[in-house]
Amino acid sequence: MDQDAFIKHAKAQLDAWNAELQKMQERMEKATADGKTQIKAQIAAFEAQRGQAEKTLEKLGQANAAAWDDMQGGIQTAWTALEKSFADARKRYET
Repeated sequence: MDQDAFIKHAKAQLDAWNAELQKMQERMEKATADGKTQIKAQIAAFEAQRGQAEKTLEKLGQANAAAWDDMQGGIQTAWTALEKSFADARKRYET
């Protein structure tokens, strides 16, 4: 995937995750005290990861073609880990 396509895909995914996080926060409001604590911890952890992804995406947007070639493997690996983390969190709280 080229740099522009990756950035476009990543931005769309961040938007989708933001919408999902909103749903998780709404579920948290309806949860028991123990449930709220668990959901809140997961949301905080994911928000921290998402923040890192946003910073990386910003740097990537400023990178030239040579830097993209150097960064591509690491960024895609990190993005895949973030996707898995979010999917795992979603599975825990959709039941």
